[in-house]
Parts: sequence; C-alpha cells; structure tokens
Amino acid sequence: MLLSVFQFSLGIRNMWPKRMSLQAFIFLYILMLLAVMPVTLLSCIPYGLFSIPVAICIYGLTACRDTAAQNVCMGIIGFVLTIVTDNLLINFQRMLVPTSFINQQYVSICADLIYVLLFYLITLFCGRLLKKLL
Repeated sequence: MLLSVFQFSLGIRNMWPKRMSLQAFIFLYILMLLAVMPVTLLSCIPYGLFSIPVAICIYGLTACRDTAAQNVCMGIIGFVLTIVTDNLLINFQRMLVPTSFINQQYVSICADLIYVLLFYLITLFCGRLLKKLL
C-alpha cells in the first residue's frame, strides 16, 4: 500500500504545474495515505473509488490558490497517467520476467527497483510533455 500511494504521489508530482517542494510532496503523500486508510482498514470499497481523486482535488485547491483549477486538472491527469503507466509496466514485467524467476528474493528486489525507476522516468517524461501541450 505504501508503494502504490507513493507512485500516485510521484505521478501527480511529475504532472504538477509548478515545482513541488519536498515539504509539499510529503504533505501530498500523507494526504493520500489518509484517503486510502479507510479502504484498507475498513474495506469501504465505494468510498475507496473516489477517495484518491478527492484528496488530489483538495490538495490542488489548497496548495496554490492562484492556479487552483490548473492544479486540480493536472493532478487528475497525473492520477490517470499513474494508472496507465502502472498497468503498462506490470504487463511488460509479466512478459519479460517469468513468474518462476520472480519468486527468487534477489531477482524480485532488482525487478522492483527497476520498476520504480522506469515508472519515475516514464511519468516524468510524459508529465513534461503533457505540461507543454496543455
């Protein structure tokens, strides 16, 4: 759960209209963790479908009030970009690395590190490209 919320925060950070400080990124990560907690602890699935986008909207409205609409829009685009990138990387990992090989400890750790690095680079590249287009 911590890694997936970190990936969502990272995807939103890479789509954010302005530079995001470390303190703002940590605040976004904590806000997203608080949004996901009821889903994990209480198994409230209907609440979980909308908790992360609502947390993104709240953060976008409070972070920089002068560009609030742009923050919310880019945050939601970052959310969608995160989901698409995650699904693509999982499919590539399943195609390239056999499941019997992934069960070994060191291979699993290396595959996870490569996965996070590729995730960061892809969202960073797509985020900069989308920022220029929008």
